Amino acid sequence: MAGTHATATTVATAAFIAAAALVAGYQLSAKLHARTIDNTTADENSASGNDEDEALDREVDSDSDSDWDFESSKVKYADMYNHYASDDESDSEDEGDAAANKKKEAPATTGESVAEEPQCYTEIEEVWDRSSYRYVRIKRSSKKNKSAATKAFYVHRRHVVTHGESDLRVNVRIELALMARILQALIPTEEKLYDSIPFVSARDLYAKIDAVEAWVAANAKRAADARAASDSTEATVISATSAATSAEEKTTAPATASATPAEFAEAHRAIAQLATFLRTEFADLQAKYDRLVAQGLITYDLLWMLLHAGDMAWGNDAVYDRIQALRIARVRYVIPSASDQSPYFHVTGKTIEWSGTRFFPLTVQRAILKFGGTKPLAELALRPGAQMPPATRTHLIARGKMLEQYAGVQYVEYDGPLIWRQGHGCMQRIIKVPVTSRIMVDRASFERQNPDYDLKRPSTMESLDDAGIDVAAGADGLAIMGPFEADEYLIMCPQFYGYAFGKKAWGEMLVEFIKPIQFAEHAYDQLVLDPATKDLVLGLVESHGKLHADLIQGKGRGLIFLLHGSPGQGKTLTAEVIAEHLQRPLISMGAGEMGTGPDKLEKRLQSLLTLAETWQAVLLLDEADVFMERRSTHEMYRNACVSIFLRLLERYQGILFLTTNRVGTFDEAFHSRLSLALRFADMDESARLVVWTQALDRLAASDAATAANWRDRINVSTMAHIPFNGRRINGIVRTAHALALRDKVVIDQTHFDTVIKRLQQFDKDVHLGIGDMSTRAKSIRRRKTHRVAADDALLAEDSSSEESEDENVVEECIGGSCA
Repeated sequence: MAGTHATATTVATAAFIAAAALVAGYQLSAKLHARTIDNTTADENSASGNDEDEALDREVDSDSDSDWDFESSKVKYADMYNHYASDDESDSEDEGDAAANKKKEAPATTGESVAEEPQCYTEIEEVWDRSSYRYVRIKRSSKKNKSAATKAFYVHRRHVVTHGESDLRVNVRIELALMARILQALIPTEEKLYDSIPFVSARDLYAKIDAVEAWVAANAKRAADARAASDSTEATVISATSAATSAEEKTTAPATASATPAEFAEAHRAIAQLATFLRTEFADLQAKYDRLVAQGLITYDLLWMLLHAGDMAWGNDAVYDRIQALRIARVRYVIPSASDQSPYFHVTGKTIEWSGTRFFPLTVQRAILKFGGTKPLAELALRPGAQMPPATRTHLIARGKMLEQYAGVQYVEYDGPLIWRQGHGCMQRIIKVPVTSRIMVDRASFERQNPDYDLKRPSTMESLDDAGIDVAAGADGLAIMGPFEADEYLIMCPQFYGYAFGKKAWGEMLVEFIKPIQFAEHAYDQLVLDPATKDLVLGLVESHGKLHADLIQGKGRGLIFLLHGSPGQGKTLTAEVIAEHLQRPLISMGAGEMGTGPDKLEKRLQSLLTLAETWQAVLLLDEADVFMERRSTHEMYRNACVSIFLRLLERYQGILFLTTNRVGTFDEAFHSRLSLALRFADMDESARLVVWTQALDRLAASDAATAANWRDRINVSTMAHIPFNGRRINGIVRTAHALALRDKVVIDQTHFDTVIKRLQQFDKDVHLGIGDMSTRAKSIRRRKTHRVAADDALLAEDSSSEESEDENVVEECIGGSCA
């Protein structure tokens, strides 16, 4: 009969709790904002919480007296309580006895009998009162077990109202200091265990229940011996990490702690009872979870059992469209305050990224939107690491090793997407363009050149080891300590930051698309230039670092070439071949890309020269005459640009090529700053023959099916007679190759004749002005003028002829012969 009354009272009390929560829920304070669920609910309607809750936890926890019963809160909710409570309330069991009986029925899972020992904890029912902005207790606390053991830990069952629905949150408050120290070693990723009075979600503790139970079982005999010797007061050193967790977890928590036998026995008993409580509390959910996962399914409310803090997870990164693994630091359910936003399961994780000088832990955020019913595990945005295919794991580890290999400043080949983040936050746009180019991997320079870019940087405020990653604090942030293990390579980021020379653009690039550069070793030999000049240029660039410096430190160490001549004679090619021979990058910049104002020019040129020195690159400034033109007394802006150009060049310490076809307009001050000036005359027939031959040989090497044995079908001697420059010759070869590919035949002379005929016709049209509307108008006016003049001349001629005839007739009549 007592059992019936107890059951009725329990049901009534539970109904009262829900009703009280619903009433309190409508007393919403203006202080409250978005509610977040902190790993606590066990049903579809996940409970919410907010950041203020943690502060409130401290406020409530400061009053840890378990004798504070619910009478004070009962007064406020008296009408509801009297409505739901039975008349036999005096016969009901208090919460402590009910919990003890519940544990007696549960099978022992920790290697020792818990039922026969004093209960080390108390369960407390609380409801969130929004009018007073705090939790109030509405359930009697235990009147038994007033010994110190009853204060080892407390179980707080908190009822929270979200959108008119009452949800339950279960938390554990740990009062026993030694118990907290041992749990720190067992669950190093739970940062709340390091608080002075830990207040931890029961879910977070249950996620590592296997490690807790393993420790209890491994230390059962030692605890029994300690209880037998509990009258001793001598301190002993006890191990806190025996059979604690997997080898992959690392911790900064101490592995040992000093305690008397009695203290160790008390801590062991408390942890054993905690393990039993957790197993019983989540038994039904665990059974449901096991059934669903066996079928490859999961529900939204059970995601917290799938993804645990400290474990590995992986999914597709939306920005890079690549698999990214991370180590979970924290999970929680989130209910946004805005009604038009969907709830989601929020995962905070850690990856490893390169800062430009060291590797550091990067905090990343992932979300799984709320879904109804069940969902296949394979369709989740984030999946547990245990379900990662071996091939994927191998690929991610290899990618991490590539990131380590190419960290720093590296000149490499790249064939993949160039990614640029435009803007910040929700307004950010992701721009992707394909790139096939040589690139420079250099995050430090990227950061200097793009200070406003949305770039993740090392933080000195990161929690140490909050995701099982060894870190060390430095002056400017945290650094990952090597050497790296397989799981650390696994979570390295897929991208690096650099500059694409072919696109002349900065951006993010993917590690897996880079490869070493295959330099053309004989490129300089193919440069069509006077042999003596070639030797002179090569000697200068190869001995550049050993050149005598100027009297003033920092001046005179640069090597500046001026290449002048008509277009297409090999000026740009010379700079490219020099860079290839030295196996250095070539930074090419035109005058139009430098800006025209003095301020902009100085900033841009200084940045360019700094990059060239940092990368030891060959710098090419094309059409440099814009900034080297002779100064005058009436053009102040141009004079300022020339002065800036002169000053910066004087302190440049790298190799610089300047090209121009207007050398006669140069300011005299530049003459003394040049290391060597080279004139590129128009190519003669023999030089053109060499260029034709080299271009066709390169084509045959790249497309043997189309251009093999080209000498049997193409007459280069005839084409060398035509005065084309080198740029045009290479263009003709490419166009003829395109025609042959279109016709699906081998390339022959007819393809070249077709292209050359069109080019010659174009040159004739340009010379005659055909196609130019202004020229055509002038021609029409000229022809019209000529036509009018011709008509006037003809009329004048006819008039003169008639007058002559009339005069002859008159003379004949006068002579008497007109009859």
